[in-house]
Amino acid sequence: ELFAESSFGKSQSINISPYSARISADYIITDNHYIEAIIATEATPCDDEDLFLQSQYNNRIIDSPALRNTYNAEVRYSFQKQNIALNTTLFISSELNNTQVYHIYDDLSGEYADIVTNNINTLCYGLEFEGEYRFADHFRSTVAITVGRYKYVRNASVSIYTDTSNLLLADNIESHIKGLSLGNSPQIAVTAGLSYYNKGWWATINANYAGLRYIEPSSIMRTNRVLATAQSPEQHSALCKQERLRDAFTIDLSLSKSLYLS
Repeated sequence: ELFAESSFGKSQSINISPYSARISADYIITDNHYIEAIIATEATPCDDEDLFLQSQYNNRIIDSPALRNTYNAEVRYSFQKQNIALNTTLFISSELNNTQVYHIYDDLSGEYADIVTNNINTLCYGLEFEGEYRFADHFRSTVAITVGRYKYVRNASVSIYTDTSNLLLADNIESHIKGLSLGNSPQIAVTAGLSYYNKGWWATINANYAGLRYIEPSSIMRTNRVLATAQSPEQHSALCKQERLRDAFTIDLSLSKSLYLS
């Protein structure tokens, strides 16, 4: 029954011009040593779900949709020999002007609300290493390590709309997420494995470690609108603090057989 006049048919058009550009260069030092450098940039719209206040039942587009800008650079060194393969990569990536829309029950207004977070700016940089060593005819060992820093580099802007009428409850209020870590991705990841293969049989054991994992920070929790409800400095600090997950360790075992059918 909501938005009966604006639920069907096409939404308004969004006039934007996405683009991408990429430059790469490589240099062969010797037959075994190789260097590659890549610089890339692109501008893309945000995800479809983030262009609408309620994509399932309302054609209302967010205010001032803009392109999301991404800049990437990496330098890779490779070493290849008969039984050894090594790759080391330095990388940096920045994403600017991203937008996210999500839906919550807003305790302060007593309304179901649509949250539009604009001006999300992130920076990721680090080092990757991967290696493979075939030390016998049917044995292979592998290792991969990633160490990086993934963080928000600016405070975001939050607008809050009622879900039932799109009434604006808060307009571009500041969210204090600068310096916090991106969630859902470990900033230290290590995997090491040993494989045996012979006559169509594969047996593998892998050990995996993931560290410096954080809960994705809530942009609305870190606005002054919410922080003002804190009744003590300790409670204010607790609202701003980002939860860190425990480090994770797993061991994977696999056994497989390939069969060739005529």
